[in-house]
Amino acid sequence: MALHAILKNVNHIKPKLPTPNIYGVRKLCSEDCGEEKKGLILGLYEGENDEPVFTKAAAKFNDHTSGKLYDLVKRAGPDIKRGGARIFNNIDKEFWSIAVVGLGKEKMGYNELEAIDEGMEAVREAAGMGAQVLKREGVTRILVEGLGHPEQAAEGSALALWRYQENRSRQHWRIIPTLELFDDCDAEGFQRGLFKAESQNLARRLSDTPANQMTPLHFAQETVNELCPCGIKVMVHDKDWIEQKKLQAFLMVARGSCEPPVIVEISYCGAPQDQKPVLMVGKGITFDAGGLCLKRCEGMDRFRADMSGAAAIIAAIRAASALSLPINIEAIIPLR
Repeated sequence: MALHAILKNVNHIKPKLPTPNIYGVRKLCSEDCGEEKKGLILGLYEGENDEPVFTKAAAKFNDHTSGKLYDLVKRAGPDIKRGGARIFNNIDKEFWSIAVVGLGKEKMGYNELEAIDEGMEAVREAAGMGAQVLKREGVTRILVEGLGHPEQAAEGSALALWRYQENRSRQHWRIIPTLELFDDCDAEGFQRGLFKAESQNLARRLSDTPANQMTPLHFAQETVNELCPCGIKVMVHDKDWIEQKKLQAFLMVARGSCEPPVIVEISYCGAPQDQKPVLMVGKGITFDAGGLCLKRCEGMDRFRADMSGAAAIIAAIRAASALSLPINIEAIIPLR
């Protein structure tokens, strides 16, 4: 069945939810904020004998303040450990508040056990903490230094600032600060971090949407809205198609719901057609009442996020397209 025929009635069921966009927040701030309050995130390493060591950008800013920042850090009390942050005000006329964040030891390297780069992870944690404390200070525009890893600094900051507020009326939306790179170390890497965070926040939005709003057809519509503008092929199959393919196990499971089941196929082609694709399969249970063993009614109205696997696939493919990854991806998402 044609895609438009499958989805033609979706928008009549529930108004389409807006898509979060890091850059779209700037307009909201300019409309609702009378005064722009700028904040700055600077990094600090743990040196020998607990002596604070600034990053290059922080050291340069400290020179700009004639050493005032260093003096305040030394007098402020306990050292700023990894993942911590401390706010300083009235240091520079340009910035409402400055967050100095702890990066831990310099050049920590790769952790084989956890399979993560400890230095990059520390930057994500620190940037996120800095963004959160500046947001609590009422800052509406945050400048983030690269912290040695601009991509991770952008990603951590954007992830920390996100919140679900799609069902709030616009006048009650909480303002999300905008993010910019402070130094000119790697603007392209900073942009990559924003792309990655925006895709992850897309998965968070889909997962956090109440189940009565994120039905199989609505999820399919969201998939089309998010991926088709990126040039990604999306095929949506309805219940008739599923019956023709005799997918009886899936149909039997879906019989317990009044919402019709849907299967979504996604194709991303970033490499030559003869290159084998990466296959993804995502769990798309939009509401899980427990099957034969029904869950208790208490709290059932808040059940959601059982389709987080499907949401993660949508986000991953969107990120692959935004970053122009040279791979092919085929994804199948059964929704019920």
